Amino acid sequence: MASYFTWTKAWNNIIRYVLFQDEELKSLMQLPQNTNIIDFIDKYFIRGITSSQILTNETVRVIYGNINTNGTASPSVTNNVLSFEIYVKNEEMHNVSNDRLEMRTEAISNRLTYLLTRNEYVKSTGYKFKVFNQSDMFTSTVGYSRYNVAFTYMKTV
Repeated sequence: MASYFTWTKAWNNIIRYVLFQDEELKSLMQLPQNTNIIDFIDKYFIRGITSSQILTNETVRVIYGNINTNGTASPSVTNNVLSFEIYVKNEEMHNVSNDRLEMRTEAISNRLTYLLTRNEYVKSTGYKFKVFNQSDMFTSTVGYSRYNVAFTYMKTV
């Protein structure tokens, strides 16, 4: 049970001190001015493989969760996959930079990758994220495009 709390505390702190504090990520997600951390996790960066909230007017929504846990050679260590589904309104897809071919979904994926694999605070938690997969999604929500980025990491149980 202690490792669950260790992971939960570490992940909450990664959201609190890394993801929510990153102005570039917030800009890419086109968050409204003065979005607080609770609105961030309730409306825009939602934990859970699926969301029961209908996408209506958010420009970007990221839904994430652990989708896989596999044992390793050590019975007290698991190999995990943390997956992020990035939803972007179609009309906001190609205005992320001067290069109109750049896609906002991929820019958000790249920023998450940078933050989770290169940030010193994340490294200090003891968790090491490695990109497992980046890909377009097969289905989408009407008016939105989807993209997936997934990371592997190990956790002590």
